Amino acid sequence: MEKLIASLDGSKKLRQARKKLGKNVDSLWWLEEASKILNPDRSPNAEYFESGVNEGSWRRFLYRLGSISAHLFCVYCEVLGISVEEVVEMPSSETTYFNLEKREKSNLSITEYLELYCEELIEKFESRWSGRLYIYEKGISRKDIPIYASLYSEYSNCSEKVDLLRALKQESKTVLLGEPGAGKTTSLEKLCLEYSQRYAEEKVLPILVKLSKYTGSLIQLIKASLNDIRETHLGQDALVIEQLLERQSCFILFDGLNEVSSSLRETIIPDMLQFMSLYSRHKYVIASRPQDDLWRMISADEIECKLIIQPIDFEDIAKYLTFHLGEKLGRLAYGEVVGRLRDLLRLPLILSMFKGEILQTKLEFEDDDIELDEVNLKHSRIIPQNRGEMYKKFMSKFLTSERSKVISKLNAKERVKEFVLSELAITMQFQETLVFKLQTVITSFSHSLDKIQASISSGSLLEEIQQSGLLIGEDDISFAHQTFQEFFAATALPRLSTDDVYARINNDWWSETFIFFFGIVGVNDVTQANDLLRAMAATHPMLAVKCLLEGRNSIEGRAILQESLRPMLNSKNWIERRNATEILGVIGNDSVVPLLSERLSDKNGDVRWQAADSLRRVSGSEAEIALINALRDTGWATRARAAEALGRMKSTQAIPHLRPLFTSDMPRERGDAVWAIFLMGVDEKTMGIAELLSDDCHVVSACVDLAVKASKKDALVEFLSQQIASDKFYIRASAIHMLTRLHAVQVIPLIKRCLDDSHPDVTIIAMQSLAMLNAIEYLEDILKLLGHSKPFAREIAAHCCQLFGSKAAVPALLPLLQDPDEGVRFAAVKALGTLGVESTVDNCLPLLKDSSTKVRVNAAITLGALGNTSMDIVVHLKEASKDNSFEVQEAAATSIDLIKKRQRFKGFFQA
Repeated sequence: MEKLIASLDGSKKLRQARKKLGKNVDSLWWLEEASKILNPDRSPNAEYFESGVNEGSWRRFLYRLGSISAHLFCVYCEVLGISVEEVVEMPSSETTYFNLEKREKSNLSITEYLELYCEELIEKFESRWSGRLYIYEKGISRKDIPIYASLYSEYSNCSEKVDLLRALKQESKTVLLGEPGAGKTTSLEKLCLEYSQRYAEEKVLPILVKLSKYTGSLIQLIKASLNDIRETHLGQDALVIEQLLERQSCFILFDGLNEVSSSLRETIIPDMLQFMSLYSRHKYVIASRPQDDLWRMISADEIECKLIIQPIDFEDIAKYLTFHLGEKLGRLAYGEVVGRLRDLLRLPLILSMFKGEILQTKLEFEDDDIELDEVNLKHSRIIPQNRGEMYKKFMSKFLTSERSKVISKLNAKERVKEFVLSELAITMQFQETLVFKLQTVITSFSHSLDKIQASISSGSLLEEIQQSGLLIGEDDISFAHQTFQEFFAATALPRLSTDDVYARINNDWWSETFIFFFGIVGVNDVTQANDLLRAMAATHPMLAVKCLLEGRNSIEGRAILQESLRPMLNSKNWIERRNATEILGVIGNDSVVPLLSERLSDKNGDVRWQAADSLRRVSGSEAEIALINALRDTGWATRARAAEALGRMKSTQAIPHLRPLFTSDMPRERGDAVWAIFLMGVDEKTMGIAELLSDDCHVVSACVDLAVKASKKDALVEFLSQQIASDKFYIRASAIHMLTRLHAVQVIPLIKRCLDDSHPDVTIIAMQSLAMLNAIEYLEDILKLLGHSKPFAREIAAHCCQLFGSKAAVPALLPLLQDPDEGVRFAAVKALGTLGVESTVDNCLPLLKDSSTKVRVNAAITLGALGNTSMDIVVHLKEASKDNSFEVQEAAATSIDLIKKRQRFKGFFQA
């Protein structure tokens, strides 16, 4: 039988035709249509579509790995409305691309291979980004709702947010941190798609590398990644890959540093650093969970910046749900979510799962001709209370064959699947690996089936589970997502001994498993759970907090938790106090308001900032009063956070108390006050607004007038852009600040022009805005402003260098360490700590004896961030710990702890 295959150009035309029909490569729609033409009597459930053509051979054909019968090819083209002659490659003795039965990679040039590789990445990732996954979807007010990130800091949560994808494209070497389900892998896939689409023009090859499959050689892992798309081979040894890496510009995306097996954790960092040094021409991203400390072994000098993914804004969650569920049901579903789950919806994976659960229930109600209204939504009990319950519902759909129904109870066969998966997951957790060989999985299944005396073939059960999508891979088997493994391991915890469980409390590999356990703990396991919580509170209070908050938040559990927080709130280490203050905000009930109000008087500005932020989360009248008091804080960051919190709380009683911010000498603070009034959505009749509009100070009246008018505008960005041309400098500055808070990246060029404004306040706010919007293309313009005649402008320019996170700013910052203004020295040394260039340690050491307390504090903090295990910085910090200022003593002690922690890690890896 004659067989045909598409030519290289023909494959592109076929792809365009499929796209025109709105189909992706995984759909079998056109093959079904072709089969109907060839055989009208064919059963829709037949395994073979045509003689010799089943689903597997069809997919190989679509990926250009094999051929299909000529007459089926012709009918396929007919269905797509395209001429066979345009796309077919006829067999001939001179063919250099294909053997018609099997693709021969050795005859394909490297250029042709890479082009095909990128085309297939596009096929793979376009289907994922076609409106099904996460939040990067068309139709929600703008093309994409971006995932935001901030520069990671050991010390502060105050860093401004930047668009994650934009930031990753700009840096050459980045560590990307994110909680489970925060969108690390998804963001890397998005980058892979974008660079594949632009490969023909830019010639930068994206390579997504799954570190969970690391076996000791990055070269072999990259080779596997390049060959993962197709059943062919780019050379049979590492030499071909090495040559490619030497000649081809690449963007290498290392995904899942925390997923490396425990037996290989000692080798992965040295291997990675050596690899990046050897192939330094490439761009790199290394993604990891923040709670896994392996990424800390990467020296600050080895990378450009560390980013941590920020949660999705609540406004974007509401847009996402209304887009998918409709305006009425979307807002109704969002309104029914309360407590910790609302915070968890800020993670893309959880949000996607929640949307799917509601949508599935909606479809089932529609099958019964019932509208899913508020009453039915409440009584259907589909709104989970925590992440554990969410996963339990989600996994039920994978375990059952009735995928179209909402599952309330698993049958006997499905319980068997759940048991064998929990046994497999707990075994993988004990071995601290995410990948098992096929035979190991089959053996695990066999042992589990023997335990429960189930007469089922382990091989057929594995095949059935793989078809559901819970397990993936052929020779190397893993759960589809690391959190799936952690969830099923949690279901096995009650079967383990107390010693086995307690021994792993301080092992970060097990943290998410413990959190899931508290979310799904049954009535019979409550005593066990409370005992476990007490053990955690004694040795790992942060984990105890997460387990309680993301699990069943019982009265007894809260009592255990609050007792564990007391030593943290009174700690001499300000980072511990800040962390405890953050936890109080997550607990979110009225009982924590007095404790948070006390933290507003903390000597450390970051702790006070965190207290204001936590009070925002708690809300309520008592929190509102405390935040109004925080408007008088000595630190502008705390005042700004309090103002925004009051704005989001619609606190009209705070309006008179905002007046001092309007008259501040700091342009950013005026902007924060305008932003707060705007968030309240007030008008001229709102209590307190009329008085401000008629205020004797024209700055106050004009700024409040701007906020009131802005709250009424539909074309808000256009309106504010026009205000930048105002003849009043404070209106220009406030408009720029509001555009920045709206993340209006389209006006970046307009803001850049304001760097040359005649008034320094506008220049200052424009600098801050460009940094907050991560417009790093204008870094050179801001570096010039480090020499501004006004000290505060120099200070803000140094702060902007910190926000940009670019090491290119370091040479320009060093002279500012000797600036006559203490604010400039403070900003410069703080920026150097964030930028993490260890060679600047000697420049920073003299500032431990600076005349300014705040400069000495930040010098100690910076030295803690810069100090590696080979530097004897601890001696200088011990001397600083005897400083006559408590804040300096505290900062020095904290930095010593951090350096000693890194020394312990280094000792572990060298052992």
